[in-house]
Amino acid sequence: MIEFTIVIESFTLTEGHASRFFLTLNAARRLAADRGEVVVADVFGAQDFQALLARDYPDVRRLDVVDVKYDQAKAAAAKAARGDYVVFLDGDCEPQPHWLDHLLAELRREPTGGVAGFTRYDPGFYGSLMSVMDFGFLFPVRRRPLLCYASNNCGFPRQVLLDVPVPTGALRCLCHFHACTLLRRGTPVRLVPEARAVHETAAFWPERTRQGYDRVAAAMVDRALPEHTWLKAGILAAPLFYLREVWLDWRRTLWGWRDLELRWWQVPVALGLYPVLRLADLIGIARAFVVAPADDGWGGTTFGGKAVHTPDVTVRH
Repeated sequence: MIEFTIVIESFTLTEGHASRFFLTLNAARRLAADRGEVVVADVFGAQDFQALLARDYPDVRRLDVVDVKYDQAKAAAAKAARGDYVVFLDGDCEPQPHWLDHLLAELRREPTGGVAGFTRYDPGFYGSLMSVMDFGFLFPVRRRPLLCYASNNCGFPRQVLLDVPVPTGALRCLCHFHACTLLRRGTPVRLVPEARAVHETAAFWPERTRQGYDRVAAAMVDRALPEHTWLKAGILAAPLFYLREVWLDWRRTLWGWRDLELRWWQVPVALGLYPVLRLADLIGIARAFVVAPADDGWGGTTFGGKAVHTPDVTVRH
C-alpha cells in the first residue's frame, strides 16, 4: 500500500541546476523507500533526462507535463498520485532531517486540510535576508493557519486537492488564493515549523523584479486585498507597495531572526538593508502598472489574453 506520494517538479533543470535537483531526488527516494512513491512532474522533457530516469531511477515515476505551468504541473501530479497524501518538494529544495515525518504526522492528525513546512534559502546572512523577502509570509514560525504557503514544501490529502484544486490562471503562483479558499472552507493549510527545507538561493535581479510585479498583479486580481484600492492612483501607488514590503520585512525579521539564525548584531544591519534591496522590487512594481492586466468582465483578470479566475477571497495576505 502506498501511503504518500512525493512530487518533485523538473523546473529546476530548465534553470540549469541539475546537481540540486538530483540531490533532492535522491533524498526523496530514501524517504519513500518503504511506504511511498516518488513522482517527477517533468516539464523539462529532454530525451537524455528521460533516458537517465529510466536507467538510473527505475523506482521513480515520470509524469509528462512538458510546457505546462508550475501550478498546473502540480495539479496534474496530484491527480496521478497513488498515495493517500501528496507532498510537494521542489527540485531546488533540500529536505532537512525528519521533514517528511513532521508533515505526515500533522496530516494524519488532521486530515481535512493541508500542511506547509518552513522554507528558507541557503544558510548565511544574504540567504537570511532573501528568505524574509521571499518567504516572509511564513513568519512568525509557529503553528497556525496560513493565508499563503510555500508550494515547494507542503502536503495535502489527495482528496483535498481533488475537491479543492489550485486555481488555474496566468499568475506565476496561485498558492495564496488556494490557501484562502481552504481557510474559508474551514480546512486551512497549517504551518508545521519543524518541517524544514532549504531552497537554493534565487538569482537577485530576476527574482526581485518578479516579486515586485507579483505584488501588484495579486492586488489587481484579488479585489478583497486592501492594496486593491491603491490601484486607483495608478503608478503613483508604486511607493505604497514598496513601503509596505519594507515594513513587512522589518516586522518579520524582528519576529524571526532566531529562526533565520541571525546574530543579534546582524538584525539592525538587516533592517537597514531592506529599503535598499527592495528598490529592485520597485522596478517590477512599476512594470506591473505599465504592463497592466485588464478586467475580463467575469470577476477575473487577463494577463496577455489569458484569464485568471480567482475565489472570493475575504482575508488579507
